[in-house]
Amino acid sequence: SIEERCQELRDVLKGTVEEALGYVHAPSWEPVTGSEADAELRNAEQGPAGPWGDFPVRTAYALANVGITAALDQLTALQILTEPITPALGTAVVSRSAVEIGSGVWWLMEPGIGARRRVARCMAEEVESALRADHAATKLGGGSDLQEYLDQKERVRARLDGLGLPITGGGYSPSVDGEERPDATTLTTDCLSQVLGQASAVVYNVYSAVAYGTQYGLMQHFVADPAHPGSLQWTSSRPVMEASVQAALVACLVSVDRIIAVMGWDPTPWNLWKPEVGEAFP
Repeated sequence: SIEERCQELRDVLKGTVEEALGYVHAPSWEPVTGSEADAELRNAEQGPAGPWGDFPVRTAYALANVGITAALDQLTALQILTEPITPALGTAVVSRSAVEIGSGVWWLMEPGIGARRRVARCMAEEVESALRADHAATKLGGGSDLQEYLDQKERVRARLDGLGLPITGGGYSPSVDGEERPDATTLTTDCLSQVLGQASAVVYNVYSAVAYGTQYGLMQHFVADPAHPGSLQWTSSRPVMEASVQAALVACLVSVDRIIAVMGWDPTPWNLWKPEVGEAFP
């Protein structure tokens, strides 16, 4: 029944959040000795301000921590929304958020890239954030209450200069030391393709269509009204709900995979849980 299926999906969402938090729910991630992260914290990088030390790398891990915490929070939101009768657009909109956040963590925590590239990716995220904050504060007229946002650009620039990481390009996503965040469509497709394969290519576009209120996105939720021939009625879509839950789960699963790998943590509990998720989507 639809009630049993919704309960199954809620259980998978709840279990994934609990298992993931068992790894990532900590103020600071501490890697295993001999892991990639351990080597990155002991890096020999230097910039004009002197040796990097572990702080820039820990900042990158902290950004990943913020991201995966937010993505898992969206899984909790999906757990609340996954009901036999649910708002039509809610699951798709929340899933898109989880996928975007999770794919950013997946990119930041790519194994094998080393301290310099990881820090450059972190700084690329910070540059974009600072540029957007400055734009929004300027549009609001500036002022002392917005100075914090207006000053972000200069603070980030000073950190880049001190680290010796050059910034090139324009727009909101410039390159930092050769690392440029892929556009959202490319990034989410690459992330989801780890599990969904070719189907991942359409996921972001479909969910964006809903979030942006396009005709195509909205019309997915109109069906023939049997009580009024020739008319349509607004309704939630079970296939959309299931696909939304699956996509959000995948983005979180592959992100946590990378976090565990880089930190060198024991993957056994996580690997024992993942087949439970797979069985929910045969």
